[in-house]
Amino acid sequence: MRVGVRGRRSRPLVVTISDVPIFYEAIARSLRDRATVHPLTPVGHDTDVVLRAVAPDVVIVDSSQNAQAAAQSAAEQGFRIVHVSSEDSVLRVLGPGGWAEQGLPAMGTEAFWNILSAATLGAG
Repeated sequence: MRVGVRGRRSRPLVVTISDVPIFYEAIARSLRDRATVHPLTPVGHDTDVVLRAVAPDVVIVDSSQNAQAAAQSAAEQGFRIVHVSSEDSVLRVLGPGGWAEQGLPAMGTEAFWNILSAATLGAG
């Protein structure tokens, strides 16, 4: 776990990047007991600057454009990106070895948490 501005975190910091408020709400609800979740409205070229300041453990996005906007920060800071693509029903995780993807079944909270845990802990 990274050390943030205010000291060691007791829970992973998850940032969602989406134009759709319900995306953040769904992620926050499913992870409420396991992670601190904050929304970030896409800010284009400034996404990199904002993510550097926030220093998340995981960034969850809902579009390829948002995934690309966060990719440089992820490479520099070492956090994972989880791309939930409803367009093609795929979940992608960007880690040190590049993108890994799997089908996106109708999953419940526990299945989603397992995927997010693997991404956070580096096993995804």
